[in-house]
Amino acid sequence: MAEDASRLALPTPPSSPPVRSLEHGVRPASEAGGSGFGSAFSPQENSFGLLQKLQDFVPEVKSQYKIYEDAVVQKTRLVKVDSGLKELGESVDKLKKESKNMLLRASFGEEELQRGRTKIRLRPSFNYAIQRGKQVTALI
Repeated sequence: MAEDASRLALPTPPSSPPVRSLEHGVRPASEAGGSGFGSAFSPQENSFGLLQKLQDFVPEVKSQYKIYEDAVVQKTRLVKVDSGLKELGESVDKLKKESKNMLLRASFGEEELQRGRTKIRLRPSFNYAIQRGKQVTALI
């Protein structure tokens, strides 16, 4: 008969609603200090507790911000270095093209100088030495 009475007993009420905190996330109200309404702290005690938790939380936020700031600074530096490197590569390419053109011009000038020398040698004139000196001076 005692077993029948235990079977007919009323179901137990559900557990109390969860309470949020900054440090521990969500926890049941029974762990938060009572049944909620019956053991509520005064507003002054709640403010002090929140202020204390906030003060404990500030160094963590500062360190996270410092990490973020360092990452942004590094990324900015990387972008600047990358653009400088790209510009340097373009300058090197430009210098290569210019040096190639200068070598080509120098070879043309050398050929022109050789042709001028042969023209001087092949040209007979009355006053050979004087004419030759004038021609060389004119070429220079």
